[in-house]
Formats: sequence, C-alpha cells, structure tokens
Amino acid sequence: MDCTTGEVRGGWCEGTRLAAAEAWPYAMMAALSYKEAEKEFALPGAWRTRVRTDNDPRGFAYSVFDKFENGKIVATAIAFRGTEFNSFEDWWYGNLWLVQNRRGRTIFEQVRKGLDDAGYAEVPIYLAGHSLGGAIATYSGRTAVRPDVVEASETDLADTIYAFNSSPRDGWGGSGARRRAINERGEILAGLRSIFLQQGGSTLTINCAPGFRIVSDHSMAQLADCLTWIAAYENDASEALRALGNNPAIVRPATQSADDEAPAGSAEAKTYVPVNVHYFSGWTDGVAVVETLHQLLREHPLFEPVAKPASAYAIHLIPRASRDDPEVETINFVIAWTRNFDLGTIFELTCKRDALHECLKPVIEEGETYYKVREVGV
Repeated sequence: MDCTTGEVRGGWCEGTRLAAAEAWPYAMMAALSYKEAEKEFALPGAWRTRVRTDNDPRGFAYSVFDKFENGKIVATAIAFRGTEFNSFEDWWYGNLWLVQNRRGRTIFEQVRKGLDDAGYAEVPIYLAGHSLGGAIATYSGRTAVRPDVVEASETDLADTIYAFNSSPRDGWGGSGARRRAINERGEILAGLRSIFLQQGGSTLTINCAPGFRIVSDHSMAQLADCLTWIAAYENDASEALRALGNNPAIVRPATQSADDEAPAGSAEAKTYVPVNVHYFSGWTDGVAVVETLHQLLREHPLFEPVAKPASAYAIHLIPRASRDDPEVETINFVIAWTRNFDLGTIFELTCKRDALHECLKPVIEEGETYYKVREVGV
C-alpha cells in the first residue's frame, strides 16, 4: 500500500490501519464460523453469539452475532464458513455448483425478516466470510431481496460485506462500494482472484506473514490476529486493545520489525481479563455469592471483575430454589462461564452460607482452564 500520505505507526500505513480498525471484529467472526476453529476468539464485549451452526448435508455453515447497547440490538452480523479442504460437500456444492451461495442468501433474508418482525427494521446487518465464505457473503449481499419492499436499493439488506482471502466463486455482478476485501499477500487464492472480474468496493492486500506459504497464509485466524494488532495502533483503539487482553495469543505479526513500537497500551491490556458477573436482581442470596466471586476474581492473577463495559467473558448465576430461605444452611444454584454468551462450561453447586469462599474457588479454577484452553490453546 502507498504510504506517501498519512502517518506510519508500527510500520503500518494509515490506510492499512483504518481498514484493520473497521474489519477486525468481523475477521474474528469469520474465523469463529468454522466448526473446528483454529482459534476461539473473544469478540468485543457488546457482541453476543446468537447461533453457530454445524455443517448441513451440503457442507454449509454459518454463525450469527448481535451487538447490544442498553439491552437492545443495534447491529447484527452473519459470518459464513469457508472451504474445509477435506470436505467433498464444500468443493462440490460450494465451489463447483454454487449451491451454498443460494443457501447463504436465504439465511440472510431470514435473519433480516426476523429482525424486521421483532421491531428492529433499522438494525444494520453486516456480512463476513473467509475463502468460500467470502464469496457466499458477497453473493448474498448482492442478490438478497427484502420482503415487502417493491424497489429495494442495494443497501436495503447488507450494510457492509467483509470478504477475507475470498474465493471469486460468487456468481456475476458487482457489489457496490460496500464490499471490503482484505487478502494476505501470496495466499493460495490470490492467482485465481486475479483472473476474475473485480467485485467493487475496496481491496487491501496485506503482508502479515513472511515468505510465500500459499496454504498456511490462507489462514483466517492468522489474518484476524494481524488485523486486530494493527487496529490497536489507531487513536480510538480501546476495543482493539481490550481484544488484545482477551486474546493473549495475538502477538506482533512476523513481518513487523522488532524495532517498531507495540501499540500504546497493549502491554497493560494484557495484564488481566475483565469478567462480568450476571445474576437475577431479585435473588437475595445472590448478593453474597456475587460479592464472593468478585473477591475471588480480584485475588486471581488473571481475572478482574468489571460491571462496565460489557466483557467477552462472563459468569452467570441461576438460583435453583424458587425463593430464598435463610433457615436453610445451603445455597443451591447453577453457574456457567460464557464467552460472548456462547456457553463454555456449566455445573451445579451447593454451598454452605458460611463457606462461600472455599465453595466458589473451583469456579475460578474452571474459568482459568476454560480461558486458557480457548484462548491460549494449552
């Protein structure tokens, strides 16, 4: 990319940083759409996982995410899974016959109708996908029709389409200015894209990994890591910095010089993982349980309890008894760890009222294991 204009930070051009700052959450979503994701990313805390589907009989899979503010949906994103190289269904139905493209359009229209019917007609929908998923997102955003709209403009359904290392197998026709394509230099589909018509919008080729490893450089997780790191250099990078803390395996891209400074605040962001604790406000016994959990989280070197902003990681408490009974010596409840409201681990506890600290210690230990397995991969 031409670096003759704008400030260079960490070796990254201004245009690259701006593109990364816009696209990194959707890059994470594209990575999460895989059944066996390379890495389980923690999204910004305002985003919640609505659904992550397994492959259907034709190899099609997708995920839906909702962004909440003050208890209301303010944005929705659909991420389409890309080609799994050992999947016959993907090559046959997706890359050869384009059946998955039409399935993606149907899902997109259904999600739009569901939001409209629920009173969220003004909520934008963003589409994202990696490899074949990028082609499905492009096709869906270009061809979907909003129900009951006679003359739908091209922006009636998809707000923005994010295509990462995308396959060009998206049918024919442009996608307007709302398509953002970001590709790793030299990855396996680069040559194929060069012989197809451009799909409109903007295209950024980025160099996150050294050399030309055409297969491994197709990785969605690698690209999501790189974009999140670069986004943290921008002025308003609070969410990207929190993402570096929630995703400690994200490190300096291999192509970035060790002499370049890391994003300001990135070291501090990795000092602890913020955790929200949710419970029913009418549950009297829950107050003592929450206070004890807050204490245990503060005592732990990894976690820190926070009320706001919303965190990717959360503990949820659900009482088992229909009412509080101070005459009973124990408190019985269900407790769960989630990441962006995607269930990680859940179990039932019965704690003595005068021994909550010891009883709840395993909850924090379980959270540490869940966090490290999901984010660090130990």
